[in-house]
Amino acid sequence: ISFCADDKTDKRIFTFICKDSESNKHLCYVFDSEKCAEEITLTIGQAFDLAYKKFLESGGKDVETRKQIGTLQKRIQELETENSELKKQLLDLEDQLMIT
Repeated sequence: ISFCADDKTDKRIFTFICKDSESNKHLCYVFDSEKCAEEITLTIGQAFDLAYKKFLESGGKDVETRKQIGTLQKRIQELETENSELKKQLLDLEDQLMIT
């Protein structure tokens, strides 16, 4: 989330902008809440402050670890897909051998 705000004219509306990691595009979300939007945005702000403090305490290692985990999870998914395709090819070859 790169920006979060509440609507000063309508106390139930709040919005935030974030960057989608897959498409690398910024997205804007608008919410109509039953609660006071200002309280929600203040809570989100407090969460940002806490996350930033933890980031500073970890020396940024936590962010790098998460990036590495994300990269590894993506690679695992690619390998699982490749494995499934190879298993299918193997079954097809076995079927061809049985026919001949």
